[in-house]
Amino acid sequence: MDDPHIALQKKFEEHFATVDATAQIVLKGHLLIEEALDSILGKFVFHSEYFESANLRFVQKIDLARSVSLDDHNNEMWELVIAINSLRNELSHSLKSGKRQQKTKRVIDLYLRLLNNAEMVTRHRNESEEVVLMWATSFFLGYLSAFEAEVDRFKSLVNALDHSANPHRHLKKAPSGSDG
Repeated sequence: MDDPHIALQKKFEEHFATVDATAQIVLKGHLLIEEALDSILGKFVFHSEYFESANLRFVQKIDLARSVSLDDHNNEMWELVIAINSLRNELSHSLKSGKRQQKTKRVIDLYLRLLNNAEMVTRHRNESEEVVLMWATSFFLGYLSAFEAEVDRFKSLVNALDHSANPHRHLKKAPSGSDG
């Protein structure tokens, strides 16, 4: 008769005996990407508290970000983040997945294709899987940085237009108790 406690203890030891660098990089990278998406989408709206309380799933945030992009809604970079998200979901929901290697390869292949730099592609082919996944995440974060700059420019134009069209919203009020 097998003791369930001992079986669970063995499973625990098996999964915590070593650190899974790939999983750590993908999970932490995904968190950084989601924080960047939240920042971008929060800037695009006027009352971010409602965006925050909407509790959107990651894929909904991606679709929303794509929908507000003027020119990059069909950029292949979005496929990279979708692949990163798919790998993250695989790692988050299964300790032993038969699809992990396939999804890892998809992220790496997309990244290397989008990189469009033969020297860097050659360099990455000699690096470990987790290092290339780190680079892929960083690459997408760089894309989001440029996207956020686009959002900042747009928001600045909208604010300037609002100042002009609705000056009553932007009047400075005299401090209370002053004779002004």
